[in-house]
Amino acid sequence: MVASTVLFQAYLKTALGWLIALFEDAGSPRYRLKICARPGACFDTFRGCTKEDGLDYEGLCWFYSRDRGGRRHIGFGAGRAFCISHETKPNSSLFLSLILLSGDVCPNPGPHNTLDLCGICTKSVKSNQRGICCDLCNIWFHVRRQCVNMRLESYRSHADNPDLQWICNICLELPTNESDANISVDDSNPNMNRSTDEFTAINNNLYEQPGLKFGHINVNGLRGKLSEIHLLLIKTSLDILAITETKLANDITDEEISIEGYFTIRNDRDRNGGGVLLYYKDSLAAYEEHKIQVPNTIEGVWINVQCQSQTWLFACVYRPPTDLSFYDTFNTMLEKIWSTRKNIVILGDLNSDLSPQRYEDAESHLGRRLLRILRSYGMKCVIKEPTRISDVAQTLIDLIIVSHAEKITMAGVSHLGISDHSFVYANLRMRKEKSPLMIKIINNYRSFNQQKFRNDIESAPWSVCEIFDDIDDQVWAWQHLYQRIVSDHIPTRQVKMRKNKLPWITNEIRKEQNKRYRLLKLYKANKDTHTWSLYKATRNRVKRQIRDAEITYWREQFAKAENSKNFWQVVSKAQGKSARKPIPPVQDRDGTILTNDSDKAEEMNNYFANIGIKLAEKFHHDSGSSINQLTATINPVPHVLDQVSFSEEQIKLKLTHIKQKTGGPDKIMSRDMAEAAESLFEGLFSIFKNSIQRGIFPSNWKIGEVIPVFKKGTKSDCANYRPLTMLNLNSKILESIVCDSLDYHLVTNELIHSNQWGFKKGVSTESLLL
Repeated sequence: MVASTVLFQAYLKTALGWLIALFEDAGSPRYRLKICARPGACFDTFRGCTKEDGLDYEGLCWFYSRDRGGRRHIGFGAGRAFCISHETKPNSSLFLSLILLSGDVCPNPGPHNTLDLCGICTKSVKSNQRGICCDLCNIWFHVRRQCVNMRLESYRSHADNPDLQWICNICLELPTNESDANISVDDSNPNMNRSTDEFTAINNNLYEQPGLKFGHINVNGLRGKLSEIHLLLIKTSLDILAITETKLANDITDEEISIEGYFTIRNDRDRNGGGVLLYYKDSLAAYEEHKIQVPNTIEGVWINVQCQSQTWLFACVYRPPTDLSFYDTFNTMLEKIWSTRKNIVILGDLNSDLSPQRYEDAESHLGRRLLRILRSYGMKCVIKEPTRISDVAQTLIDLIIVSHAEKITMAGVSHLGISDHSFVYANLRMRKEKSPLMIKIINNYRSFNQQKFRNDIESAPWSVCEIFDDIDDQVWAWQHLYQRIVSDHIPTRQVKMRKNKLPWITNEIRKEQNKRYRLLKLYKANKDTHTWSLYKATRNRVKRQIRDAEITYWREQFAKAENSKNFWQVVSKAQGKSARKPIPPVQDRDGTILTNDSDKAEEMNNYFANIGIKLAEKFHHDSGSSINQLTATINPVPHVLDQVSFSEEQIKLKLTHIKQKTGGPDKIMSRDMAEAAESLFEGLFSIFKNSIQRGIFPSNWKIGEVIPVFKKGTKSDCANYRPLTMLNLNSKILESIVCDSLDYHLVTNELIHSNQWGFKKGVSTESLLL
C-alpha cells in the first residue's frame, strides 16, 4: 500500500506538471501543487492547511482514501489528502476542466465515512472507543457499563475471533418461535435503531437543549394507569404533564392521585369519560389561572408559568368525539384569550385528525376546521406524526398547539403503550431556574455510644444554670451545655433527598414494558396483524402485573405494621398524605403573585399574625357592660389552683416516654433526650421550677416554626391555609406538667360537667354514642 501511494503521488505530479508548464508561458493562471503531510488535514475547508504550507484557504481539494473496514470493533479514516490552490481568473475553469478530463483525480465530495450510532445511548461509536455490532440487526453498541456492559475479556474474545457471533438484547428479547418468524429486525428499520428503554429516546431528545419540558397523554382512565404515569415522571422529569380522559369523579381526592414533587390541577366530569388534569413541578413558579372565562362546555384547566420576564399560559383541553359545537366555543374562547395573552401552549386530545396525508379525506373535515381556527390566530401544531395507532388506522389527534412555534426547539412522539394514545412531548426555549436540591441535615448515629453519652450528660455541670437570675439566661446555659455534648457524640451530615420510586415496579415488569414498547414500534413499521396481537397481549399482561404487584406490596406493608401508629402511617403513605409539599405562588393583598420563597413566607407570616386582629375588628363593643353582665351570671369557684407541683421523677418519666416527633427551632431531637432521660432531668428541674414560681415562660420557648398546611380552595389564597406550629420539646414538657396539674384539679374538685365528653381523660366522643 505504501508503494502504491508513492507511485500515485509521482504520477499525479507528472500528469499535472506538463499542464502547468504548457500554460505558464501564455499568461495563464498558475497552479501550485502541494501534498499535505498530515492525513485528513484538508478534509474540512482546509482548516489543517496553513499559509506556511504554501496554500490559500480557498481552493479545490482532491484526496486519496481507503474505505472504512476492519473488524467490527475497529474503524479508521482516510489516508493522505492532496490540495491544489489556484488563482481565480476568467479562464481558470478551462484548466480545471483539463485536469478533470485526465481521469486520474476526482472532485472533493467531502467526508463520506459516517459514524454509526449506539443502539442504547444513540451517540456515535467512534474509532477510539470500544464498540461491537450485533450480527442480526447490524446495530452498533458501546461496550461500556452504561450501554452493553460487556466485560473486557469477552470483548477481546470477539475482537480476536471475528467469526464469534454476538446478538444484542433487542434481538434476544424479541419472539423467536416459528409462529413469529415474520417479525424481522434489520438495519433498514429506523424504529429499531434506538434504545430498548422507551424513556431513553425521550430523554435524549428533550435534554439536548435547555428549556421547559412538557408533554401530554390520553390515559383512558388515570387510576389504573397511575403507576405508569408516576414512572414516566420519574424517568423523564417533565416540568408539566397534561393528561386527558382521566375518568375521575369528585369523590376521588387529590391525595389519591398525587405524585411526589408535583402539584395537581384537575377538572373532572365523571367516571364514564372525560376529565383533564395537569401535573406540574412544585419548583415551578406556576399557579392556576382563574381570570379566563372558560365555558362549561369545554373541559380544560389553565395555569400560568413565570420564568424571569416571560409568562406562558398552559392549557389542557379535551373534546369528546360527539361534541360538534366545540369549535365555535373554542374559537370564541381563543379570541378572548388572544387579546390579552400572546404566549400560549395548548395540550390535549381534540379528536380532530391533523394528519397531512389525510387532509383531503372526508373523515378529516374536523381537522381542517380546527386548522382554520388556529391559522386565524397564528397558532401551529408542532406534532407531525400519528398519535393514535390501531389495527384499522393511524390518526394525529393528540396535539401540542403553540402561539410561537419558533420557540419550540424539538417535539416528538413516543409510543409508550400506556394506552391506545401515544405520548407527545416538546421542549420550549425558556430560561427556568434549576430545581433546588433537597438537602436535609440528619444525625449520624453510626458511631454513637449510648453509655458514654449518658455518662457525659450525668457529669455535665448543670448547676451552672442556677447562677443566673434571668430565666432566659438559664435556658441559654442549659441549651449550650446540652448541644455541645450532643455534637460531640452525634455528629450531623447532609443528605440529598431523592424522589420515592415505585417499589412494586420490578425488573420483570420493566422488561415487559420494554417489550410492549418495542412491539408497538414494530407494528408501526410493518403493519403486521400478528405483531398487533402480540402487542395487545403484552399490554394486557403488563396492566395485570402492575395491579397485582401494587396490591401485594401494600398487603405486605400493612402486615409489617406492629401497632396502630404504624398502621396509620402506612395508610397515609398509601393515600399520598405523608409527603410535605412546598407552598406554590401566593397572592398578596394587592393582587401581586409572589413566587420567591422569602416573599411567600413573609406574606404568610403577616396573614397569620394579623388574623386575630382582623377577627376582633368585626366585633364592636360600646362598653364593658356586656362583659360585666356575663361575669355576673357565673358562680364563683370555691376551689382555686394556686400552685403547680411536680417532682424530678415526673420529669424523668415524661422524658422517657416522649413522642418521637420532629423538634422545634432549637433542633433538639426527641430521640436524643430519651436516650439520656435518666440524667437529663436534673438540669431541667430547676428551670421548670423557676419558671412556674415566677410565672415567667422562657422567651426562647415561645418561638415556633409555622408550617402552612393547605386545606381546600385556591392554593394562591393565604386564607386557605392553616398554621401548624412546631415548638421546642422543652416547652412541650413544661406545658404537659401544667396541664396534668390543671386536669387533676378539675377532676378531683368535680369542676367538669358529667356530660363533658370531649377533651376528657378516659372519655371520648365515641362514648357518647354508646
